[in-house]
Amino acid sequence: MISRLRGRRARIAVGSAVVAGVAAVTCGAAGVFSASAAPDNSLVTTTPIKHVVVLFSENVSFDHYFATYPNAANTDGTTFIAASNTPTNIDTEANATSSGTSAGSKGYLLTTANPDAASVGGAAPARLTHAQALTTSQGHSYLPEQQAMDWDAAANNGNGGAKMDDFISTQSGTTAPVNATSSASGYTFSSPSIVQDYYDGNTVTGLWNYAQNYAMSDNSWDAGFGPSTVGALNLISGQTGHSTAYTSDNTRDSSTGKRSLTKTSNGATAISSINTTTDVGTTTGDPTPAYDDCSDGSTYAGQAGKNVGDLLNSKNVSWGWFQGGFAPSTAATNSTLAVCGSTTPGLDGEVGAYSPHHNPFEYYASTANPKHTAPASLAEVGHDGQANHEYDLSYFDEALDAGNLPAVSFLKAPRAQDGHPGNSDPLDEQAFFTSEINTIEQSKYWPSTAIVIAYDDSDGWYDHVAPIITNSSNDDGSAKNGHSASTEHDGAICTSAAAAGVPAIGDIADRCGPSQRLPLLVISPYSKQNYVSHDLTSQVSVLQFIEDNWSTGKIGAGSLDADTSTDNLADMLNFAAPQQNNLVLNADGSVQSKNTVKIQSASVVSLAASKTSQVYGSAATSKLTATVKGEVGPPSGKVEFYDNGTEVGTATVAAGKASYTLSRTLSAGKHSFYSVFAPSSSTVAPAKSTIVTVTVAQAASKSALKTAATSVKKGKKDSLTDAVTAAGAVPTGSVSLYDGHKKISSASLHSGRATFSISLARGKHSLVAKYAGGTNLEPSNSNKVTITVK
Repeated sequence: MISRLRGRRARIAVGSAVVAGVAAVTCGAAGVFSASAAPDNSLVTTTPIKHVVVLFSENVSFDHYFATYPNAANTDGTTFIAASNTPTNIDTEANATSSGTSAGSKGYLLTTANPDAASVGGAAPARLTHAQALTTSQGHSYLPEQQAMDWDAAANNGNGGAKMDDFISTQSGTTAPVNATSSASGYTFSSPSIVQDYYDGNTVTGLWNYAQNYAMSDNSWDAGFGPSTVGALNLISGQTGHSTAYTSDNTRDSSTGKRSLTKTSNGATAISSINTTTDVGTTTGDPTPAYDDCSDGSTYAGQAGKNVGDLLNSKNVSWGWFQGGFAPSTAATNSTLAVCGSTTPGLDGEVGAYSPHHNPFEYYASTANPKHTAPASLAEVGHDGQANHEYDLSYFDEALDAGNLPAVSFLKAPRAQDGHPGNSDPLDEQAFFTSEINTIEQSKYWPSTAIVIAYDDSDGWYDHVAPIITNSSNDDGSAKNGHSASTEHDGAICTSAAAAGVPAIGDIADRCGPSQRLPLLVISPYSKQNYVSHDLTSQVSVLQFIEDNWSTGKIGAGSLDADTSTDNLADMLNFAAPQQNNLVLNADGSVQSKNTVKIQSASVVSLAASKTSQVYGSAATSKLTATVKGEVGPPSGKVEFYDNGTEVGTATVAAGKASYTLSRTLSAGKHSFYSVFAPSSSTVAPAKSTIVTVTVAQAASKSALKTAATSVKKGKKDSLTDAVTAAGAVPTGSVSLYDGHKKISSASLHSGRATFSISLARGKHSLVAKYAGGTNLEPSNSNKVTITVK
């Protein structure tokens, strides 16, 4: 068996010439930034990757799709011929060798020598034909997945090892492919050996062609044992602990406007190790999200803590989750829950489109859109608004076409196309992949985008490589330490790891992992071409890449994002020498065209102010000049000027420069200006300048008090007028009138004038008007006016 390279820590290396040249990039086109309290940092990244699009699919082990890669049978389906330079050191079943078996050579795992088949006297793993695309789902629960590994404590001189030979008895479905025939399939329909079987490049042609032209991994894993929800939560937070269990009567609480929820210490098989005081445990199964109107089930879960959406929000980076069927078929009301009843056609006919437990952001109150409210407009997509970053899948293509692609996008296909056996299949999944990827590759965003194809769990399909547990758990299922009993406790592979000293990260029970290998591909102009990465990765690696690329910091609270045993995706990318290929596939996965595209060249914009200070209202104002430099001469485009995050002006670049003159009525105080270069060509990268601070001082004011008469008789009122002036401004606010040290009246300024009508006692009075000043004007006192009252 090919040895696996573990954890090389191929982290994003900031500081290379290419990275440094574009690290200040901030927007993809003019108008990306909207006026807001904080600058939009969507494209302020540590690498040239400005957009990440994650296509998160369902329930496939690595061997189920890549057991014989890159060699296809070519007896049916779409013809696939691999390139001659395809790597040979790929950890597949076809490449596995064993000198200790009768086969004694490469490919023995595809024969009856396969230990799982041999353990039950079953058939050898078989290739599923193109006509057998629609299969039943296999077993893939938390404990049975561990049991499939068949841990042998006596193996490896007493160090223990997983024999990987119990998939048939613990994981398998009980029928052959749904659209198979006995003569074509060679199955005995009562046999469960289908769990070992696999597709090749004649059926999953698109994935194999993407692997040929971009980068894939043969060492990527499900971060934890368990089904879909576990993998989805690990993708966005690296956290399946801190889960509160609820029941619901599926009504809306009229006092809160939210789904009616009741805490429970009974998580059934969906939430384990529940604290009987707090009702908090660990998600090990598929509870439905507590904050989703369209949830249905017996157990609901709400997650505490943060997810990647919270991190991106804190950095003001645009993002969105886009899912098929998210738009409700029946809208919510004040008293009734929304209904998500739309369907999508597939090989199995019309299939309900939306799956609540496949949507991880609905488990978090901070990122949920319970009523499935649509965004107010396309401009809201990716940004804060009434949809709270959760959208129907249709909004992704609409936002892309409108030039409003979020920095980070998660795409979830409708159930008919999500790859999950039983409701989807490789062919419908492939149609979804090729459609979305073609659209992205043919957009202006392609030169700065990385598309990630990742999976939530293995569905229990056989994979020959045994996991090395890096996050242990030692739950025997009994009620202890204030926690309820659970049927989803740990098997020998996890308890043995705990006994050997492997830590339980965050001291959280029932999230042992990793479990099985999953497919992982990165499709980008920056992907290494026809490359197979052996770095250890998981769903959490996608989260880590996003965190590293947008400098968001970590989630904490025991999240697996801090686990240093896994790498992010950097080994699959080459920023120094990007390949620049644009591969367009047909719906059947065959190659339609392959073109070379020019990736965005670096640009830099610097900002300077002619004066770092000016006075409010003065004609002597500062001039901001942005200097734009490209790799080959000054690029063309526009420069947008921002004051404390709000756009104040735009200028066209001429001879590498663009200028903006500040207003003389710029408010007093400190102003943080920066400029954003929006290129006219998609082959040139946008850029953001550093901040320049301009301080605006308050303008001086003058106050002149006049009276109609300096001598009046007692009982007669005198009229006084105070005129306040300031250079370049009409003063507003109030003026107070003093007689000596005593305030005797006040009046508001109108057109710079305040009028007082007063009646004074006999004697001499020394009057002064005092202007209080304002945000932009200094206070001032008038001249003294003496009035004698007889």
